[in-house]
Amino acid sequence: MKTQCEHRKPDGTSCRAHARTDDRFCFFHSPETAQARRKARKAGGIARSRKASVLPADTPHKSLCNSTEVCELLAEATNEVRRGKLDPKVANSMGYLAGILLHGLEQGPVEERLARLEASLGLAAKTSRLQSELGMQ
Repeated sequence: MKTQCEHRKPDGTSCRAHARTDDRFCFFHSPETAQARRKARKAGGIARSRKASVLPADTPHKSLCNSTEVCELLAEATNEVRRGKLDPKVANSMGYLAGILLHGLEQGPVEERLARLEASLGLAAKTSRLQSELGMQ
């Protein structure tokens, strides 16, 4: 049966972690693990100070004006991740941004069609005036 760490916090409450096997304390409070904790903190600091993964500066520009081009970019990125040529973090960021871009590409034509419909019905001036009154522009 696991026992609870016997360490007491400054406010008097006990640590809620499980104690290590054959020890009264958890990893974070045991005097026996002090050196291992120092090594872990140092390793964490080193890992955090590494430069972010980015594509090389000479990576060619991609035109992303329609969903086909966006899908081609994502397919290329997927294959590069599979081959180990692209960091998954970079590909994840590309996928997220591509999703936002695709949403924007969908919205543009809808807004244009709505504006043409409003203009043909003579509603454009009324809609514009109403948006101004509501502080939407």
